[in-house]
Amino acid sequence: MAGIDTAGIGEVLQTVLARFPQNEKARLVKMELGVVQCVQDPLRGTWRGMAAFANTGGFKDVGVTRVEYEEWGGERIEKW
Repeated sequence: MAGIDTAGIGEVLQTVLARFPQNEKARLVKMELGVVQCVQDPLRGTWRGMAAFANTGGFKDVGVTRVEYEEWGGERIEKW
């Protein structure tokens, strides 16, 4: 979902919450979000955020190589 410029907060929350069991979802939904951060440049904020993430060690755990993409296709990878 990262980098999709049409995703709103609802879609992002739905994607994140889908990874938790039902009892944990209920607890997480009741939590208040105390911090909201706005990007200085909304046109490039998503790109810059992903560019920064791509330079971290964690990106290797979630990134997809060109060979994997060509083998599995965008439809399969999107479902992950």
